[in-house]
Amino acid sequence: MHIMRQDALTSGILDGSITINDFDTLKDILNDEPENADLISTFADLLLQKRMTDLAWQNYRRASRLYLKNGHLLKSMMMSLAQWQIKKPSQGEIQDYFSEIAGSEAKQSKFHRFIGELSLAEKFSFLCKLRRERLPAKAVVKRVGEIEENLWFVLSGELRESFYELINTRNSKPWLPVRKIAEEDSFGRIYPFNEQHKSNSYVEALTQVQLVALSKNCLRSLCMRHANIEKALIGLCGMATR
Repeated sequence: MHIMRQDALTSGILDGSITINDFDTLKDILNDEPENADLISTFADLLLQKRMTDLAWQNYRRASRLYLKNGHLLKSMMMSLAQWQIKKPSQGEIQDYFSEIAGSEAKQSKFHRFIGELSLAEKFSFLCKLRRERLPAKAVVKRVGEIEENLWFVLSGELRESFYELINTRNSKPWLPVRKIAEEDSFGRIYPFNEQHKSNSYVEALTQVQLVALSKNCLRSLCMRHANIEKALIGLCGMATR
């Protein structure tokens, strides 16, 4: 029974139905699940909120390594970013981390291939422009007809994207009416940069989600300094130059 209660408590913390703001309680739960990277990430966020920055740094690093070990590349990168935002990394630390990525057995995905195409400097520049956002279930991320301002990546959770054919954006390709979006998938059209793109889809969170956003302005700035990022992103998102 204790195990069942513990599992239910852990699941509730991770799906957002249970909120724990007590340091000692969360630490006790972690002692029972020392390899649970999602819990460690949640613990690190709580430590940062309480301005316990040294402990937060340690736990972000711990979560990053566990995520990488378990094949979750984007989660690992965002934990390293959180760690580096607390304390600026040395060039050696940056090189060591991205060498670990190169030697890891991360799940093969479009995002994994995209990162593999970038140089060390490009990887670091790209990572530093990302921001993490947490949204509850049923939250709407974008609506049909809105001007697209972000490229989004899914960090955790699941979303549904429903497509609509806008009158002024008809083409000959068939549209899939609905698709599920999960970890390391991306959505949002902001390229080419010199055009305004109206959303032709409605994206809603099916569960609590964590998303990673890259704004159009940030992406444009990155591509101006690193032409290879632009080339890699076109491949990642299936975007075509016109």
